[in-house]
Order: sequence, then C-alpha cells, then structure tokens
Amino acid sequence: MTFVCENIKYLRNYAGITQGDLANFVGLKKSNIGCYEERRGTPSYESIVKIAHLFEVTVHEIVTVDFKTQDILLNCIPDTKLYRISEYRERQSEMAEQSISLLRSLAK
Repeated sequence: MTFVCENIKYLRNYAGITQGDLANFVGLKKSNIGCYEERRGTPSYESIVKIAHLFEVTVHEIVTVDFKTQDILLNCIPDTKLYRISEYRERQSEMAEQSISLLRSLAK
C-alpha cells in the first residue's frame, strides 16, 4: 500500500501551508494538489521528489510510511510550522532537479 496521497495532505497541514502554496512550489495547479489529497489522481515522480525535498523527507518515506501513525516528523519541519516557501523555492527546486537528473541517468 502507498501512502503518498495521505502524506501530501498530512505534511502540508503539519507545515501550515495551503494547497496553493504547495502547488506553486511543485509547479502545478491548486486543483492538482486537491486531487492528490483526495486520491482522485496520483502525482508524477518528479512532483513527489519536489514535495519530499520541500518537507525534508525521503521519497521512500513519503510513499511507504504512514506519517499519521509515525513520529518521524519531529525533526523535519521547523517548530514554527511556518515554512517560507518563497525563501526555499529556488534552493529546493535546484535540489529536486539534481535528484531527477541523477535518477534519469541511473535509469539509462
């Protein structure tokens, strides 16, 4: 079983950000995030990588761990729960693009 849809909603709520904020970071529409959270759609691998980087969790964790029942979030999101996406967007996007490039090169 995969927990990616539930975890996206859980991480977003835990961080105190809106669907629109998350959509802007990932480069999608707010409605896409809503679809993922309601299990009416599945995010692309690239989107999962970007979301994982934003919340400082691994892709493996976001897909396979039920965050609602685990204490793994204690250190991954700032205590203030105010994640300033605008300040992290450029750095996180670069990291996500590097990860995607690495994964693509390994898949060849």
